[in-house]
Amino acid sequence: MRKINKSQAPNELTIYAISNPDDTWDNFRGNNSRDAKKIKNKIFSEQNYICAYCEIDLCEDNVFEHHRRVEHFNSKSGWVVGDARPNWHLDWNNVIGVCIGGTDRNNTEQFVMPDNKSCDSYKEHLETNHGEGKRWLGKIVSPLENNLSSDMFNFSLATGMLEVNVGTTNLKTFTHNNFATSSELLESTIEKLNLNCDRLNLARLEIHISFEKLIASFKKTKDIKKFKFMLRKWAGGDGPIYFQTTRDILVRENRIAKKALED
Repeated sequence: MRKINKSQAPNELTIYAISNPDDTWDNFRGNNSRDAKKIKNKIFSEQNYICAYCEIDLCEDNVFEHHRRVEHFNSKSGWVVGDARPNWHLDWNNVIGVCIGGTDRNNTEQFVMPDNKSCDSYKEHLETNHGEGKRWLGKIVSPLENNLSSDMFNFSLATGMLEVNVGTTNLKTFTHNNFATSSELLESTIEKLNLNCDRLNLARLEIHISFEKLIASFKKTKDIKKFKFMLRKWAGGDGPIYFQTTRDILVRENRIAKKALED
């Protein structure tokens, strides 16, 4: 998970919220479809078209529009009129861009649901079926947390799982944390977003395998020009790329790959 640097107000959503402080997201989207589309585009543009949770590539060229959806970090249905807190429906700092959490592969033989849901789809599953509360600040880390950084997570080359870098993480504190340590908050984040489900672990491993094939090809041909081209294509990708995974592979595994990208 990477920190999201969100732009400041005003924008179409914040302007609407000032005039309609008790309104809902559905009304904003239904009555102002053009503004809602601008907001959605703005959200994903600021995230470089990466899912705020699992970091899958959601570039316009690679996925259908309905595979990019607006997530309310604190579930909007948990806010009621009269609540002193900001309206979770229309709070600019409560909306982020996410994927569809594997629901396009619902109950396939390989990936049985809900065990292989992730991101906000798994959050919703926990709320609906396991009584999880709708206020998530402090239970999982927000991608907007100032001290959040990618080096707080590691990618296991053996299993494809994300692991918390405890030493690095516990040097930082988070604004909202229901746990004794920062690392415990990140462990909870991985668990409650189901970021280590089989589907995501396998996808991360496939990224690593494709990288190993690229290195093997380079060692065989010694064609550095082709290698640089293919490496950049691998890092940018035509399919789902997980930035945490690619970062860890490049940092930990191959100096030659890093050098090729830098040249």
